[in-house]
Amino acid sequence: MRTSGEVVERLASRLGPALASAATVREGLDPLNPVVVALVGAGTARALAAEGDLPGGALRSDGDLHVVQRRG
Repeated sequence: MRTSGEVVERLASRLGPALASAATVREGLDPLNPVVVALVGAGTARALAAEGDLPGGALRSDGDLHVVQRRG
């Protein structure tokens, strides 16, 4: 399990400190959150909300899931 500080550090290394500092990091996933609805497929959101992972344990240990919305 990573701390929120570790998650922000990983985001900063991937996206830069400005975007990382603007991120909202929290444990778990709310499949009804409008951002989740817009960016994550319904099946994926249900699996993450129910199991805390994707089928096959893709996020266990050091796995990451990056969901990024880009303009354009």
